[in-house]
Amino acid sequence: LRPEHIRWPIVDKNYPLVVFNQPHPKDIIQGRLGNCWLIAALSLLAEIPQILYKVMITKQYNPKGMYRVRLCNQGIWQVITVDDCLPVSQSNSLVFSRSRKKQLYAPLIEKALAKMHGSYMALKSGRCDEGLQTLTGEPCEVGFFFIRTRGEQKHSTS
Repeated sequence: LRPEHIRWPIVDKNYPLVVFNQPHPKDIIQGRLGNCWLIAALSLLAEIPQILYKVMITKQYNPKGMYRVRLCNQGIWQVITVDDCLPVSQSNSLVFSRSRKKQLYAPLIEKALAKMHGSYMALKSGRCDEGLQTLTGEPCEVGFFFIRTRGEQKHSTS
């Protein structure tokens, strides 16, 4: 459905449809797709909105429904055009990612990434560093830390 026909949560109903409305890390909500790696990367970048603004070339709500998104695919920047017809459930709620305050950047970036990889299902089970590299174009490293507590085995966190 187009954004104006989507059933938004009650807390978001009074907001206008926008691409950005002061992005915040807690604004992004994962949907039914197992792509927490992308949601985590988007949440991290919401701390530095200037990077998100570079990803979304179309920064204003477009009543015609076309948006341009800049993503880095294996070191090569690509501009991907997507429409704003987003997957919804039978109750007309967004099925995959959404952002609070009727912000469209998360579902549009997710759709552009799905288009780049061939489908939404191709976005399952990635790593946050892959998401960060796709959104920033910068190389990312993963570090592991081991925490040892008294009387317990080593625990790995990343």
